[in-house]
Amino acid sequence: MAYRQGFPDVHLQLEELTTQEQLTAMIERRLEVAFVRSARRPDLPPTLRATSLFEDSLVVALPPQHRLSARADALPVSALADEVFVMYQRESGTGVYEQIVALCRQAGFSPRIAQEAREVPTIIGLVAAGLGIAFVPASLSSINVNGVTYRPLREKAARSAMWLVLRAAELSPQEAAFAELTKTVQFRVNGASLADRNKSR
Repeated sequence: MAYRQGFPDVHLQLEELTTQEQLTAMIERRLEVAFVRSARRPDLPPTLRATSLFEDSLVVALPPQHRLSARADALPVSALADEVFVMYQRESGTGVYEQIVALCRQAGFSPRIAQEAREVPTIIGLVAAGLGIAFVPASLSSINVNGVTYRPLREKAARSAMWLVLRAAELSPQEAAFAELTKTVQFRVNGASLADRNKSR
């Protein structure tokens, strides 16, 4: 909204794409900027560069009436060893799939995957339908669907980051203004400012 007010003559077209689809579109110059989620800095070609926007925790989404939904404390990943998982698609390119598998293996088990989906709302819908549990970013836990509950995870490594991907070459005035604007945005998770959280660490 702020960008539209500052540049009313620039047409913004938003596209919902996976990380890999966004990066391919950037390389082919069909996309000007991209927002991608990855546990670590994305592996990019020399023509692209990534700037960290914010980092937030992964939480576990539990179906209605799940045995762990009433617990108020953070759950260890090991407590989920007997569960079946709804996961991001591996080919989406976010790296979150590999991160979840690594967290489970560090806790002593390999996740049993019941279903994969490319978008978080779909994943949450599958959790609500009772197909399994899911790890999702805390910044997306405001998606309220049919009694799904979210619980924090105890492991410090259960974190994810959002990155802004731009071209490594000199940016156009419009692109530069967009990149500068992202530095001033106060990203919020469950009412708390992510910018403030990052400054406090």
